[in-house]
Amino acid sequence: MRKMRWGILGTGRIAQDFVTASQDVIGMEVIAVGSRTQEQADDFGKRYDIPKRYATYEALVSDPDVDIIYVASLSTLHRDHTLLALNAGKNVLCEKPLAMNAKQAEEMIQLAKQKNCFLIEAIWTSFYPALEEVRNLISSGDLGDIKMVIADIGFKNPGVPSLSKPELGGGATLAIGLYAIWIAQVAFQGKYPSSITSFGSIGQYGSDEQVGVTLGYDKDQVAQLSYSLLANTPNQAIIIGSKGSVRMETSFWSPTKLTIDLEGHKPKHSEFPLPLPRHDQTFNFHNSIGLRYEATHVNNMEQDDRENPLVPIQQSLDILRIMDTIRSQIGMSYDCDK
Repeated sequence: MRKMRWGILGTGRIAQDFVTASQDVIGMEVIAVGSRTQEQADDFGKRYDIPKRYATYEALVSDPDVDIIYVASLSTLHRDHTLLALNAGKNVLCEKPLAMNAKQAEEMIQLAKQKNCFLIEAIWTSFYPALEEVRNLISSGDLGDIKMVIADIGFKNPGVPSLSKPELGGGATLAIGLYAIWIAQVAFQGKYPSSITSFGSIGQYGSDEQVGVTLGYDKDQVAQLSYSLLANTPNQAIIIGSKGSVRMETSFWSPTKLTIDLEGHKPKHSEFPLPLPRHDQTFNFHNSIGLRYEATHVNNMEQDDRENPLVPIQQSLDILRIMDTIRSQIGMSYDCDK
Protein backbone atom coordinates (compact mmCIF):
# COMPACT_ATOMS: atom_id res chain seq x y z
CA MET A 1 0.00 0.00 0.00
CA ARG A 2 1.37 3.39 -0.99
CA LYS A 3 2.04 5.71 1.89
CA MET A 4 -0.41 8.57 2.24
CA ARG A 5 1.44 11.87 2.10
CA TRP A 6 0.25 14.58 4.46
CA GLY A 7 0.62 18.34 4.54
CA ILE A 8 0.06 20.21 7.81
CA LEU A 9 -1.63 23.61 7.53
CA GLY A 10 -0.83 25.48 10.73
CA THR A 11 1.85 25.07 13.36
CA GLY A 12 -0.03 25.63 16.62
CA ARG A 13 -0.39 23.31 19.59
CA ILE A 14 -3.01 20.99 18.11
CA ALA A 15 -0.91 20.59 14.95
CA GLN A 16 2.06 19.74 17.14
CA ASP A 17 0.10 17.09 19.02
CA PHE A 18 -1.37 15.61 15.84
CA VAL A 19 2.03 15.19 14.21
CA THR A 20 3.53 13.76 17.40
CA ALA A 21 0.71 11.25 17.81
CA SER A 22 1.03 10.28 14.13
CA GLN A 23 4.71 9.45 14.22
CA ASP A 24 4.13 5.72 14.71
CA VAL A 25 1.21 5.32 12.29
CA ILE A 26 2.15 2.70 9.71
CA GLY A 27 1.89 3.96 6.16
CA MET A 28 1.56 7.63 7.14
CA GLU A 29 4.10 10.16 5.95
CA VAL A 30 4.03 13.84 6.85
CA ILE A 31 6.04 15.45 4.05
CA ALA A 32 5.12 19.14 4.20
CA VAL A 33 4.09 21.95 6.53
CA GLY A 34 2.81 25.42 5.77
CA SER A 35 2.76 28.44 8.05
CA ARG A 36 2.42 32.20 7.90
CA THR A 37 6.19 32.73 7.93
CA GLN A 38 9.19 30.79 6.72
CA GLU A 39 10.67 30.88 10.22
CA GLN A 40 7.64 29.17 11.76
CA ALA A 41 7.52 26.58 9.01
CA ASP A 42 11.24 25.87 9.37
CA ASP A 43 11.02 25.56 13.15
CA PHE A 44 8.10 23.13 12.93
CA GLY A 45 9.69 21.16 10.12
CA LYS A 46 12.98 20.83 11.96
CA ARG A 47 11.27 19.76 15.19
CA TYR A 48 9.27 17.01 13.46
CA ASP A 49 11.64 16.11 10.64
CA ILE A 50 9.32 17.34 7.89
CA PRO A 51 11.29 17.91 4.68
CA LYS A 52 9.11 20.47 2.86
CA ARG A 53 8.53 23.75 4.64
CA TYR A 54 6.41 26.49 3.11
CA ALA A 55 6.04 30.14 4.11
CA THR A 56 2.50 30.33 2.71
CA TYR A 57 -0.53 28.08 2.78
CA GLU A 58 -0.95 28.56 -0.96
CA ALA A 59 2.45 27.00 -1.56
CA LEU A 60 1.63 24.09 0.72
CA VAL A 61 -1.62 23.11 -1.01
CA SER A 62 0.05 23.51 -4.43
CA ASP A 63 2.58 20.77 -3.65
CA PRO A 64 1.78 17.93 -6.09
CA ASP A 65 3.19 15.32 -3.73
CA VAL A 66 0.68 16.02 -0.95
CA ASP A 67 -2.44 13.81 -0.81
CA ILE A 68 -4.15 15.13 2.33
CA ILE A 69 -4.17 18.49 4.09
CA TYR A 70 -4.73 18.62 7.84
CA VAL A 71 -6.24 22.04 8.59
CA ALA A 72 -5.15 23.08 12.08
CA SER A 73 -5.58 26.85 11.96
CA LEU A 74 -7.91 29.00 14.06
CA SER A 75 -11.59 28.12 13.82
CA THR A 76 -12.31 31.44 12.12
CA LEU A 77 -10.03 30.37 9.26
CA HIS A 78 -11.24 26.80 8.76
CA ARG A 79 -13.55 27.74 5.92
CA ASP A 80 -10.96 29.73 3.97
CA HIS A 81 -8.16 27.22 4.45
CA THR A 82 -10.37 24.23 3.63
CA LEU A 83 -11.60 25.90 0.44
CA LEU A 84 -7.99 26.70 -0.44
CA ALA A 85 -7.00 23.04 -0.10
CA LEU A 86 -10.07 21.70 -1.89
CA ASN A 87 -9.58 24.08 -4.81
CA ALA A 88 -6.10 22.62 -5.14
CA GLY A 89 -7.63 19.15 -5.36
CA LYS A 90 -6.55 17.99 -1.91
CA ASN A 91 -8.46 15.80 0.51
CA VAL A 92 -9.00 17.55 3.83
CA LEU A 93 -9.11 16.59 7.50
CA CYS A 94 -10.25 19.80 9.19
CA GLU A 95 -10.06 20.43 12.89
CA LYS A 96 -13.30 20.95 14.76
CA PRO A 97 -15.45 22.87 14.52
CA LEU A 98 -15.60 22.25 10.78
CA ALA A 99 -16.74 25.85 10.29
CA MET A 100 -18.10 28.79 12.25
CA ASN A 101 -21.66 28.14 11.11
CA ALA A 102 -23.71 25.87 8.88
CA LYS A 103 -23.66 28.30 5.96
CA GLN A 104 -19.88 28.08 5.76
CA ALA A 105 -19.98 24.30 6.06
CA GLU A 106 -22.48 23.98 3.21
CA GLU A 107 -20.09 25.88 0.96
CA MET A 108 -17.21 23.64 1.98
CA ILE A 109 -19.19 20.44 1.47
CA GLN A 110 -20.41 21.54 -1.96
CA LEU A 111 -16.87 22.29 -3.13
CA ALA A 112 -15.58 18.94 -1.82
CA LYS A 113 -18.20 17.18 -3.94
CA GLN A 114 -17.35 19.29 -6.98
CA LYS A 115 -13.65 18.54 -6.62
CA ASN A 116 -14.28 14.85 -5.85
CA CYS A 117 -12.32 15.13 -2.60
CA PHE A 118 -13.18 13.96 0.88
CA LEU A 119 -13.80 16.43 3.69
CA ILE A 120 -13.73 15.12 7.26
CA GLU A 121 -14.20 16.97 10.52
CA ALA A 122 -11.56 15.96 13.05
CA ILE A 123 -13.83 14.86 15.87
CA TRP A 124 -11.10 12.68 17.32
CA THR A 125 -13.36 11.02 19.89
CA SER A 126 -15.18 9.26 17.06
CA PHE A 127 -12.16 7.07 16.41
CA TYR A 128 -11.51 5.88 19.98
CA PRO A 129 -11.91 2.13 20.62
CA ALA A 130 -14.33 2.93 23.45
CA LEU A 131 -16.63 4.60 20.92
CA GLU A 132 -16.70 1.42 18.86
CA GLU A 133 -18.06 -0.34 21.93
CA VAL A 134 -20.61 2.41 22.53
CA ARG A 135 -21.84 2.21 18.94
CA ASN A 136 -22.09 -1.57 19.16
CA LEU A 137 -24.21 -1.34 22.32
CA ILE A 138 -26.57 1.05 20.54
CA SER A 139 -26.82 -0.71 17.18
CA SER A 140 -27.11 -4.22 18.66
CA GLY A 141 -30.10 -3.26 20.75
CA ASP A 142 -28.37 -4.24 24.00
CA LEU A 143 -29.39 -0.90 25.50
CA GLY A 144 -32.89 -1.17 24.10
CA ASP A 145 -34.52 1.93 22.69
CA ILE A 146 -32.39 4.97 23.48
CA LYS A 147 -34.37 7.32 25.70
CA MET A 148 -31.99 9.84 27.19
CA VAL A 149 -28.51 11.32 26.98
CA ILE A 150 -26.97 13.32 29.80
CA ALA A 151 -23.61 14.93 29.06
CA ASP A 152 -21.49 17.71 30.48
CA ILE A 153 -18.14 19.19 29.64
CA GLY A 154 -16.55 22.03 31.52
CA PHE A 155 -13.37 23.56 32.83
CA LYS A 156 -12.24 26.98 33.94
CA ASN A 157 -10.77 28.87 31.01
CA PRO A 158 -7.19 29.59 32.09
CA GLY A 159 -7.22 32.78 30.02
CA VAL A 160 -6.77 31.33 26.55
CA PRO A 161 -7.84 34.07 24.07
CA SER A 162 -9.04 31.60 21.43
CA LEU A 163 -11.59 30.29 23.95
CA SER A 164 -13.01 33.68 24.89
CA LYS A 165 -12.58 36.20 22.08
CA PRO A 166 -15.15 36.00 19.25
CA GLU A 167 -12.71 37.34 16.66
CA LEU A 168 -10.57 34.24 17.34
CA GLY A 169 -13.53 31.87 17.25
CA GLY A 170 -13.94 31.84 21.02
CA GLY A 171 -17.07 30.68 22.77
CA ALA A 172 -18.16 27.64 24.74
CA THR A 173 -20.56 26.25 22.13
CA LEU A 174 -18.04 25.91 19.31
CA ALA A 175 -15.06 25.16 21.53
CA ILE A 176 -16.46 22.43 23.80
CA GLY A 177 -20.24 22.26 23.46
CA LEU A 178 -19.71 20.49 20.16
CA TYR A 179 -18.69 17.35 22.06
CA ALA A 180 -21.90 17.22 24.08
CA ILE A 181 -24.05 17.74 20.99
CA TRP A 182 -22.01 15.18 19.08
CA ILE A 183 -22.55 12.40 21.63
CA ALA A 184 -26.30 13.07 21.55
CA GLN A 185 -26.27 12.72 17.76
CA VAL A 186 -24.29 9.49 18.04
CA ALA A 187 -26.72 8.10 20.61
CA PHE A 188 -29.80 8.94 18.55
CA GLN A 189 -28.09 7.68 15.39
CA GLY A 190 -28.16 10.85 13.36
CA LYS A 191 -31.71 11.99 14.02
CA TYR A 192 -32.12 15.74 13.91
CA PRO A 193 -33.77 17.11 17.05
CA SER A 194 -37.36 18.25 16.71
CA SER A 195 -36.87 20.85 19.45
CA ILE A 196 -33.88 22.82 20.74
CA THR A 197 -34.07 24.84 23.96
CA SER A 198 -31.07 26.57 25.47
CA PHE A 199 -30.05 29.09 28.11
CA GLY A 200 -26.62 30.61 28.49
CA SER A 201 -24.42 33.42 29.70
CA ILE A 202 -22.29 35.82 27.67
CA GLY A 203 -18.92 36.93 29.01
CA GLN A 204 -17.06 40.23 28.93
CA TYR A 205 -15.65 39.65 25.44
CA GLY A 206 -19.04 38.85 23.94
CA SER A 207 -18.70 35.06 23.70
CA ASP A 208 -20.79 32.40 25.42
CA GLU A 209 -19.23 31.03 28.60
CA GLN A 210 -21.77 28.59 30.00
CA VAL A 211 -24.79 26.96 28.37
CA GLY A 212 -27.50 24.45 29.18
CA VAL A 213 -29.30 22.73 26.30
CA THR A 214 -32.26 20.40 25.95
CA LEU A 215 -32.64 18.55 22.67
CA GLY A 216 -35.92 16.77 22.01
CA TYR A 217 -36.07 14.01 19.44
CA ASP A 218 -39.01 11.63 19.28
CA LYS A 219 -41.70 12.09 21.93
CA ASP A 220 -39.80 10.03 24.51
CA GLN A 221 -36.21 10.88 23.57
CA VAL A 222 -34.29 13.76 25.11
CA ALA A 223 -30.73 14.97 25.61
CA GLN A 224 -29.77 17.14 28.57
CA LEU A 225 -26.47 18.84 27.83
CA SER A 226 -24.36 21.41 29.63
CA TYR A 227 -21.00 22.95 28.99
CA SER A 228 -18.96 25.60 30.74
CA LEU A 229 -15.77 27.63 30.57
CA LEU A 230 -16.45 28.90 34.10
CA ALA A 231 -16.36 25.72 36.17
CA ASN A 232 -14.83 22.27 36.31
CA THR A 233 -17.57 19.71 35.71
CA PRO A 234 -17.59 15.87 35.92
CA ASN A 235 -17.01 15.65 32.14
CA GLN A 236 -19.07 12.50 31.75
CA ALA A 237 -21.72 11.29 29.34
CA ILE A 238 -24.36 8.65 29.91
CA ILE A 239 -26.56 7.07 27.26
CA ILE A 240 -29.70 5.54 28.72
CA GLY A 241 -31.91 3.03 26.97
CA SER A 242 -34.95 0.98 27.88
CA LYS A 243 -32.73 -2.02 28.73
CA GLY A 244 -29.70 -0.37 30.26
CA SER A 245 -27.10 2.35 30.08
CA VAL A 246 -23.50 3.07 29.22
CA ARG A 247 -21.51 5.75 31.00
CA MET A 248 -18.48 7.29 29.37
CA GLU A 249 -16.33 8.17 32.34
CA THR A 250 -14.16 11.28 32.74
CA SER A 251 -13.24 12.64 30.28
CA PHE A 252 -15.94 11.42 27.89
CA TRP A 253 -14.46 13.34 24.95
CA SER A 254 -11.31 11.25 25.32
CA PRO A 255 -12.81 8.04 26.67
CA THR A 256 -10.77 5.23 28.16
CA LYS A 257 -13.33 3.84 30.63
CA LEU A 258 -16.94 2.72 30.22
CA THR A 259 -19.45 1.52 32.78
CA ILE A 260 -22.08 -0.71 31.17
CA ASP A 261 -25.19 -1.44 33.22
CA LEU A 262 -27.67 -3.79 31.51
CA GLU A 263 -30.86 -5.17 32.99
CA GLY A 264 -30.29 -8.56 34.61
CA HIS A 265 -26.52 -8.13 34.73
CA LYS A 266 -24.02 -6.70 37.15
CA PRO A 267 -22.46 -3.39 36.04
CA LYS A 268 -19.43 -4.01 33.85
CA HIS A 269 -16.40 -1.74 33.89
CA SER A 270 -14.40 -1.76 30.67
CA GLU A 271 -11.07 -0.06 30.10
CA PHE A 272 -9.48 0.97 26.82
CA PRO A 273 -5.93 2.08 27.61
CA LEU A 274 -4.36 4.67 25.36
CA PRO A 275 -1.22 3.83 23.39
CA LEU A 276 1.90 4.55 25.38
CA PRO A 277 3.89 7.54 24.08
CA ARG A 278 7.55 7.07 23.38
CA HIS A 279 9.91 8.58 25.91
CA ASP A 280 10.70 11.42 23.50
CA GLN A 281 7.06 12.32 22.79
CA THR A 282 5.48 15.23 24.63
CA PHE A 283 2.00 16.70 24.20
CA ASN A 284 0.26 20.01 24.82
CA PHE A 285 -3.17 18.62 25.63
CA HIS A 286 -4.61 15.87 27.83
CA ASN A 287 -4.64 12.42 26.18
CA SER A 288 -3.46 13.78 22.82
CA ILE A 289 -1.79 10.46 22.08
CA GLY A 290 -5.37 9.45 21.25
CA LEU A 291 -5.08 11.50 18.06
CA ARG A 292 -3.24 8.44 16.75
CA TYR A 293 -6.60 6.65 16.37
CA GLU A 294 -7.89 9.44 14.16
CA ALA A 295 -4.71 9.66 12.10
CA THR A 296 -4.64 5.89 11.58
CA HIS A 297 -8.26 5.65 10.49
CA VAL A 298 -8.13 8.57 8.04
CA ASN A 299 -4.75 7.50 6.71
CA ASN A 300 -6.14 4.04 5.92
CA MET A 301 -8.98 5.38 3.79
CA GLU A 302 -8.91 4.32 0.17
CA GLN A 303 -8.02 6.86 -2.50
CA ASP A 304 -11.56 6.81 -3.88
CA ASP A 305 -13.35 7.07 -0.50
CA ARG A 306 -15.35 10.27 -0.27
CA GLU A 307 -16.70 10.00 3.25
CA ASN A 308 -15.71 8.53 6.58
CA PRO A 309 -18.46 6.43 8.18
CA LEU A 310 -17.39 7.37 11.70
CA VAL A 311 -17.69 11.11 11.00
CA PRO A 312 -20.27 11.46 8.23
CA ILE A 313 -20.35 14.95 6.79
CA GLN A 314 -24.11 15.20 7.36
CA GLN A 315 -23.46 14.76 11.08
CA SER A 316 -20.99 17.64 11.03
CA LEU A 317 -23.49 19.83 9.21
CA ASP A 318 -26.31 18.91 11.60
CA ILE A 319 -24.17 19.71 14.63
CA LEU A 320 -23.37 23.14 13.20
CA ARG A 321 -27.07 23.76 12.52
CA ILE A 322 -27.87 22.84 16.11
CA MET A 323 -25.10 25.12 17.37
CA ASP A 324 -26.38 27.95 15.15
CA THR A 325 -29.78 27.62 16.82
CA ILE A 326 -28.29 27.52 20.30
CA ARG A 327 -26.19 30.60 19.68
CA SER A 328 -29.20 32.44 18.26
CA GLN A 329 -31.25 31.61 21.36
CA ILE A 330 -28.60 32.81 23.81
CA GLY A 331 -27.61 35.92 21.83
CA MET A 332 -24.16 34.84 20.67
CA SER A 333 -23.10 35.69 17.11
CA TYR A 334 -19.95 36.06 15.04
CA ASP A 335 -19.23 38.54 12.29
CA CYS A 336 -19.54 35.76 9.73
CA ASP A 337 -23.16 35.15 10.80
CA LYS A 338 -24.23 38.53 9.44
